[in-house]
Parts: sequence; C-alpha cells; structure tokens
Amino acid sequence: ATGLLKKAYKAFQRIATTAAKYAAHDDPVGQYLFGLSQESMATIHIHNNMYKEAKKCLTRFEEEAMSLRGSFLLGRAEFFLKNYENAKRHLVRARSKVASSGGGDETDVENAREIDVWLARAMFAQNPRDAAPLKIYERVLKEDPNHGM
Repeated sequence: ATGLLKKAYKAFQRIATTAAKYAAHDDPVGQYLFGLSQESMATIHIHNNMYKEAKKCLTRFEEEAMSLRGSFLLGRAEFFLKNYENAKRHLVRARSKVASSGGGDETDVENAREIDVWLARAMFAQNPRDAAPLKIYERVLKEDPNHGM
C-alpha cells in the first residue's frame, strides 16, 4: 500500500504543478484542480502521520476559500499537532460550511457527524472536564448507533 500511496502522491504533485499554472491566471478549473490535489496530498500525509506536511498543503489557501474537506482536514492535522484551539476553529468553520450548504442530504449529515466527532475530540483534549464533548458523542451515537468514532 505504501508504494501505491507514493505513486498517488506523485500524481497529485504533477496535477498541482500544472493546475497552479492555470490557477495563477484565474482559471476556475485550474483553481479547483489545484485545491483538490492539495487536499488529496494532505489526506495522504495524514494517513502517513505527517501532520506538518498536511498542514503545509492546506495552508496554501485563503481560509475563506478553503473547501469543507480542506477545513476538515486542516482541523484534523491541527488536532494531531496538539494545536487544539486551531483545530476547533477549523472544524467549526467546516461545520458551518455543512450548515450553509443546506445540510439536508445524507452526505451532509454524515459530514456533520464526522466533523462533530473530531470537534468533540479537540474539545476534550483541551479540557477533559468539559461536559460538551460527551454530549456531542451521545448525540452522534443516538443519530447513528453504528458510528465508528
């Protein structure tokens, strides 16, 4: 699997390099592909426990322009780097992006649950005596008893 991840990472690097050239000229497809490739490389970094590298990939964007997935991944990277306050900020931003998208379809509901679980983890890591994370976990398990937290 490691060899496959290396090949995938190199492919995303090539896409990012080409897309960056188009994005520099305000090409919306180039901007989209650049963002997608950066998020994909960050996902591989997180999988390999390379959180600083993941953060570098994701912080190339303006925070307001970052996708829901980018905000979520950046929140996870910050969590693993023990920057819990930053993790919470990015996860709250991701959660608000789910809400602003309508939040009604099954994908939005699943995204919201996953973001909430990571938000609860960051809250608990920052203050283990706070009851709010437990309430989040209870709500997620009530909505989906099979959630793999």
